[in-house]
Amino acid sequence: ALPSLVVLAAAAALLLGRPAAAKCPDRVRFQRWMAEFQVVCNPPRNSSVGPFSKASADLAAKEAVRFATRDGATDFQIEMSERMARVATICGWATCECVEIAQQVPVSLDSVTACYSEGVLRGDFTDDQRRTVSELIRSNACGEWMSRIGAECGDCDRYKDERPACANFTVPTIRIFIPLAGSRPGSSPFAPLLPLLLTLLAAAV
Repeated sequence: ALPSLVVLAAAAALLLGRPAAAKCPDRVRFQRWMAEFQVVCNPPRNSSVGPFSKASADLAAKEAVRFATRDGATDFQIEMSERMARVATICGWATCECVEIAQQVPVSLDSVTACYSEGVLRGDFTDDQRRTVSELIRSNACGEWMSRIGAECGDCDRYKDERPACANFTVPTIRIFIPLAGSRPGSSPFAPLLPLLLTLLAAAV
């Protein structure tokens, strides 16, 4: 069962160092953000077929195992390659553009739960918009996958190649986008944002 709204709101307040918002401070901008979030992320309505299906994930996993074995990987590395190939395929719709939009939430994090809850009660969001949020927080892996690629040194980190801490990462950045709120090499203010954002949204679902 999902944690209660009260518990998560209190946890968010402690993490952010300020009390959770009781009312959404900007309903209009939050509604526009939700619309953009859905359009850009747009999870598949039917994942039983197509590029994000289990069948596609099985094929990707087999290929990953084949290449890892060929390269002399350990059993653990082979297992991890197989697992990551499955997640990357099933959650392939959670792109860097999707991460960027998530990071542009127009209200402070302590207002997210209130904004989403109020919007649902008023009927501000379409079924597709609510489905996008649900896919990220109820999916077995896609919310976690999105947090991973959006973290420092992740695939979507604009400054990955410039950060000394990322020197041991060999996978090249798959997309570069404009940094938000003055993000610069050496610091990653958004690394903890996505997990907390998804947690706060989960409280309102």
